[in-house]
Amino acid sequence: MEKDPNLDVVEYGCLSYCGQCMQTMYALVNGEMVTANNPAELVENIYKFIDENELI
Repeated sequence: MEKDPNLDVVEYGCLSYCGQCMQTMYALVNGEMVTANNPAELVENIYKFIDENELI
């Protein structure tokens, strides 16, 4: 995703969503939580979220 010129990827340490990272993988996209069971699914879900919300 970092190689995608249409995206700004910012990595943070703890995001203060206590316990969430123990339950499932997640990313914040424009402040909204996107979740998945594995890294590949997370990337897929992020792109799906971006498309559905017309963020690009």
